[in-house]
Amino acid sequence: MANNPVSSYHHGDLKASLIEAAKKLLTSKGVSALSLRAIAAEAGVSHGAPYSHFKNKNELLRAVMEEGFEQMAVAMEERKKSVDGPGESVFAFGLAYLEFALDNADLYRLMLGHVDAASEEQAITSKRPFMLIYNAFLNAGKGEQYAMAQAIGCWSLVHGMAALLIGGQIVKPQDISLKDFLRASMPL
Repeated sequence: MANNPVSSYHHGDLKASLIEAAKKLLTSKGVSALSLRAIAAEAGVSHGAPYSHFKNKNELLRAVMEEGFEQMAVAMEERKKSVDGPGESVFAFGLAYLEFALDNADLYRLMLGHVDAASEEQAITSKRPFMLIYNAFLNAGKGEQYAMAQAIGCWSLVHGMAALLIGGQIVKPQDISLKDFLRASMPL
């Protein structure tokens, strides 16, 4: 058992507890701290307990990444509820994507940068945020090729902006909101 684990497992859902423990470690200590032993200690279980749900560390990381993509998609759908029309939907999705990435920087880095843990299931889950953007462009009625090209451009913009902001290569001016910063970056 861990000394003072942030969240101890007590006869509940071990799998969910391990995923939550991994996310807490990720946030507090970074991806390099994610070992099955450390995650088990954070969850307050024996170091062998993770093996009852995960074959190895990569399998546990896949579960964390899948949950991250699901959380991102839910955040995007929530943000979209406040707008109407394809253009505003796309913008709302992009803003939610950026907000999620910046609010969950370590999780975001894991989701998009830990390729050795990716699986076929995770590839499908990771497409959900992209498909929200694609479908918004598709609803504009200009065809599938247009929607795909526009969705790739939009996704590239918000992904690149998120990565650059998280990495410190660009800094958002303090006197402008993230929403206005994103809107100003949109091509004319």
